[in-house]
Amino acid sequence: MKNNSKAGECVHWYEKGAILGRMALHRPQDIPPLLRDRETAQKLRRDLPEHGEIQAEFSRVLLSAPSRTDLEQFEEIWVGQAYGMDEAFVPQPGWTVVDVGANIGCFTLWAAFCMRQGQILAFEPMPTTFDYLQRNIQDNGSRFSSVVIQAQPYAVADISDTLSMLLVAESTGWNRLIAGDDLAKETRPIIQVSAKTLDALIPELPVDLLKVDVEGAELKVFSGAV
Repeated sequence: MKNNSKAGECVHWYEKGAILGRMALHRPQDIPPLLRDRETAQKLRRDLPEHGEIQAEFSRVLLSAPSRTDLEQFEEIWVGQAYGMDEAFVPQPGWTVVDVGANIGCFTLWAAFCMRQGQILAFEPMPTTFDYLQRNIQDNGSRFSSVVIQAQPYAVADISDTLSMLLVAESTGWNRLIAGDDLAKETRPIIQVSAKTLDALIPELPVDLLKVDVEGAELKVFSGAV
């Protein structure tokens, strides 16, 4: 079912017939072949309206996103298996997973479907993006009720402080921390976000898998985890 809406309106888009009906994930190879087909996924994404909020259901995964471009992460993680190519890094039942730079939750949801049970801590500092992260966790919660997911609105860095973040209009996944000369020269929108170190956020928690995707600030993340 597709509902065509004007730019700026929320679009509810469901393609239950095109994507196979069940996604009982335990390993990446269990994803239905059609969903593993990048060409098919690209076509489905192109069929979505270019502007306005998106709600899309791919098999049993319900995603809300601020724009069509933000669904590229779903394609990269669920279809391209960016995090599942090496089985040693596929989340297992009972694991504790930390998602730094969670964005709208594509990796968080993938990890939850793989794990079936366990704990995920997801960190996303952008207020509007964090709202989508929370919504996606809530909308899919019944699908992984034995996975405890805690979403927290923080950037993860080498210091606990208020930091500057650049807003990139093309995609929320490209927003990044910015400082120094780069900040002084930047003409695009900047907001202030709350940052904490990993040591401050998870001081005693044993972590089985740490995923970090923070647009070039990865070293700062690891510097705050000593």
